[in-house]
Formats: sequence, structure tokens, C-alpha cells
Amino acid sequence: MSEQAGTRRILIADDDPERLKALVEWLQREGFSVLSAEDGLEALDRAREELPDAIILNLLLRRIDGLRVCEILKSNPATTNIPVLLTTGVHVDADEGQRALAAGADRFLSDLGPLSTGSGRELGAGQDLVQAVRMLLGAEPELELRPILLAIDDDPDNRAFLTKAVSRQGFEVVTAPNATQARRQLDGRRPALIFLDVQMPEESGLTLLPQMLRDFPESVVVMMTAYGSEQVAAE
Repeated sequence: MSEQAGTRRILIADDDPERLKALVEWLQREGFSVLSAEDGLEALDRAREELPDAIILNLLLRRIDGLRVCEILKSNPATTNIPVLLTTGVHVDADEGQRALAAGADRFLSDLGPLSTGSGRELGAGQDLVQAVRMLLGAEPELELRPILLAIDDDPDNRAFLTKAVSRQGFEVVTAPNATQARRQLDGRRPALIFLDVQMPEESGLTLLPQMLRDFPESVVVMMTAYGSEQVAAE
């Protein structure tokens, strides 16, 4: 099969009609042939019938959610080798990302953000989606479209706040409650900036600091604490 995008068929499932339209338009402009489904059951049927080259599933599909659709596809010999990208338009914690990978997803794209249609200059979310699909298909090497900020904090409210605040500054935000999940979420990518919570029950930020400096020597590390005004930054 040719490596050109136009020869590749992508199945997209999303239960929001406007969002689905935007997703389809984004990929069609990139030269892909696009199939669509409006719920999990339709996605399963189309995947089995059409055997697309890659599948994009919204996590929160109606009738059958995206996680379950992914599990069913990966357990079927006819569809098990089709790469699956699970997406969500909202921020979710690291545990949700791990559930997506455990369900068999090849990639998980969180906090995809709004997508617009028409002739406007859409940036960010659509580009991230197209890049993720190309990586699924092996069409081009993985590129970091935005600098990555890694935040390790055991408080989910803090992680959500950081994501909302920092993503506006052009960062891709990766959050996790501990170092183990952080490395899984990074999946080999290297953060430009790391926020570490000083007070955490499993491993304190001070304990993690030497590991972060060793593993990511080019990253800037910022220590955060709610118990004082101290802040330590190391390059």
C-alpha cells in the first residue's frame, strides 16, 4: 500500500456532530480518506466492515464508550492490528490515560480542545490530532509540536488548575500523581519544564528532584509547596 495520506482510510467516532464534522474536515484536508461514526456501536460495525488503516475514538461515546470499543476491536483477530487513538476534549488525569492504554489503545490524546470548521485558521488541537494519526500510521517521526510541561502532584485539583493555566501559554501539559505514571504518560518524550510538589505521600518532590535532573538534564525543574513561600528552580 502506498504511504501517501490519500491511500489511508481513517475511521473517526464522535457523538458530537459539530466536533465530528471538524475532525473529518481536518483529516480530509490532509489528504486522508475519512469514514465516520456517531456512536460506539456504529464505530464497531464500520470498523469490522471497512477495516480502516487507523481508528480515532472519543472516550465518551454513546451506546458503547470508547474504552469498550477499543477492547472489543483489540480482541478481534480481524481488527486487532488496526492502530487506535483514543481522544477526549477535556483534561483527564493520568489514571484515565492508563485505562486507555490498558484497553489496547496505541495512543491517548487528552485535552484535545475545541476544533472549528470553515475557513478560519485552526491551530493546536487539529494539528495535534493529525500528527498523532501520522505517528500511528508510521508516516513520519514523532515530533513535539509544543514544549511539554510535566507536573507531578498528588492533588488532582492542583493538576487540573495547572493544566488549565499553563496550556494557554502554548505548552502541552502532562500531569501525574507520581513519577511512575509520569514516565508512562511521557512515553519517551522529554519535558522542557517540570513542576514537582514538595509534599507528596509516596515520594516527595525533594526525593524526586535528583532523578528528574538525571533523567532530564535539559529541563527546568520548579519545586512547588503549599506550606511556605520557598520555591527552588534548577536548570
